[in-house]
Amino acid sequence: MNRLDGYLRCSAFEELMMMQDSPAYPCVICVRLELSSRLDRDRFHLAIDRWISRHPLLGALLETRWGRDYWRLNSAESARCVRWFTQEEPPAWPDQYYINLYQRCGLSIDVYQADAEACQEVPGCVVLMQVHHALSDGLGCLQAVHDLLAIYQAVDGQTELALPKLEPHKLKQRNFFGLTMSKVCQLLPRQLVGLAGVRQYLMRRPVPLAGYSVELKKSLNAESSIPIEVSSFRCSRELTQALRYQARFERVTLNDLLTACIFDACAQYRQQQTPGLGVDQEQQWLRIMVPMNLRDAQSDETQSACNIVSCVFLDRTGHQIGDRPALLKGIHDEMQLIKHNRLALLFIWSLWVRKMFSLRFKRGPRRAVWPGRCPTSLVFSNMGKLFDSSPYLGSDQRLTFGDVTVERCDVLAPLAPMVGVAITVGQYAGQLTFCLRYDPRVIQPSQAHELRQLISQRIEQNVPQVATR
Repeated sequence: MNRLDGYLRCSAFEELMMMQDSPAYPCVICVRLELSSRLDRDRFHLAIDRWISRHPLLGALLETRWGRDYWRLNSAESARCVRWFTQEEPPAWPDQYYINLYQRCGLSIDVYQADAEACQEVPGCVVLMQVHHALSDGLGCLQAVHDLLAIYQAVDGQTELALPKLEPHKLKQRNFFGLTMSKVCQLLPRQLVGLAGVRQYLMRRPVPLAGYSVELKKSLNAESSIPIEVSSFRCSRELTQALRYQARFERVTLNDLLTACIFDACAQYRQQQTPGLGVDQEQQWLRIMVPMNLRDAQSDETQSACNIVSCVFLDRTGHQIGDRPALLKGIHDEMQLIKHNRLALLFIWSLWVRKMFSLRFKRGPRRAVWPGRCPTSLVFSNMGKLFDSSPYLGSDQRLTFGDVTVERCDVLAPLAPMVGVAITVGQYAGQLTFCLRYDPRVIQPSQAHELRQLISQRIEQNVPQVATR
């Protein structure tokens, strides 16, 4: 038997997520579900056992073997990842704690539901799931949540499980993104187009949306938990449809349109927070980090939850942001260039090169390092239409698993040092939901509310009345 059976070597991207992880900034993705019915504990724990076998990386532990970090699969730790709380009013989001992946799996599920006998007026429940980003990206987390509820419905054997068969053994290829040597050779000439962008990324100095003092940096190194603070809003079905119509009318994608709105709102927000400065000067850049899904429709269709993602960076100055038509067209052209030439792979390849030349990421409790400068002004992650291809999606565009209906689903991206804002958007039940997560240690609730209002206003201004009819 192979001495590494049951083990997976950590990928370069997973090591990056561990390097960015710290007690002050846990690198954890959060998913919040509002369900129409209570969950049965026994059935749910049975479903967890079967679910982990379908997504084994979510229950894995880190283990150092022969000087390298490996994921040890089939860990019994996943059986202790669920906590139950009996209360009528669950928290909007829980406090987020640092997860030591060498001691416990990077999965945590909290179920909040009122006691059935004591409070019959509160029939539903709230499920808060936290997954370490080293285990999976956001789309993988949503896939896993969907599968868990489907397995829960069918765990008694009375209903058929309408899920495609996954192949967990393909996790060994998760770091290759469907690339073969011939595909790499074909891509290399097209990748040269992105070298100018790499140079710009290295030379430019993006401005942060919040200030981090030296004293604050020192105090954050000792933090044990961080409160999750979110300012969110939902677009109506009519506004959501109007936005999609407007994007088609302007021959751009919805993501292009939303990115332009966020650039405009952030520029205005920074001007209001720092009068006289803002991003008006040519040398001041606002940078948005945009995660990009690298899943292949064929090769990754049967893949379990994991990280198959990269990221790209969009930079704009105040002068460029002020010209709305040129801003939107520039974002669209840049994103099309990135997609056509698969330039998102440049970030992954840079991690491969760093690993090849033994520039090891720091590990252990002190592996997270404060960057010498702001890496990006904010993070913007568009999850698209949630569960769009699910067989459990009803006519009202909500997931229904037997007597359990998912009324609402929200996702939060992790924060990072000197990145005070992470915006996540997803469409569920025909409505776009914006979750603006902010660092409460440097951004006040009133400031987050102001930024949220600016984004909402820019979105509404981009939809002419003719599009809302």
